[in-house]
Amino acid sequence: TQEARAMIAGKTDPTEAWAALNSRYGDKELALVNVMHKLAYLDTSEEEGYGKVEVLLQGVNEARAILKAVGAEAEIFNDASLVAQLVAKLSESGQERWHLDRTTPEAVASRETTGARFLAWLERQGEAANSARIGQQALSLTRQATAQNTENRTKIGKAFAAVGRPPANQRARAPTRREPGQQYGSRSPDHIPRKE
Repeated sequence: TQEARAMIAGKTDPTEAWAALNSRYGDKELALVNVMHKLAYLDTSEEEGYGKVEVLLQGVNEARAILKAVGAEAEIFNDASLVAQLVAKLSESGQERWHLDRTTPEAVASRETTGARFLAWLERQGEAANSARIGQQALSLTRQATAQNTENRTKIGKAFAAVGRPPANQRARAPTRREPGQQYGSRSPDHIPRKE
């Protein structure tokens, strides 16, 4: 993380660098308290909807990485109050989705801890957030392309109007002369069998 990089910046001796990292992250209990504090004060107020889910998921993943380094990743959600604090950071609809998911018959029958269920649910919500973001981006690009296409057609029409000629798709077609017996769509009278 950025914090770890800052701690070892400028250290030329690897022993000093490891000592600095070990003093910060080496103590399992200290790392756990530090991570719990960071998650408890994670700010999602600037985000809306799935943005809150993405911020929470990023914070949880960073916390898991720090705890994995000291062998305490499994302990992240031992305190059920942390799950409650994180759920409170979700939007109202996100909180409803969590509570609905938590009360399904499968969830009630599951032997998973609340923390493990919350982590799995948060990861699924993160995937949904990515899908929603991709859909929004695709829609935005489609709208931009449509607007650009319309603008280009307008410019072409104005250019032809300036020279006194309509664009090809707006020109009136001169009536074509048909030979007797010629069907519409045939290329020329030569294709028509003639009676002699």
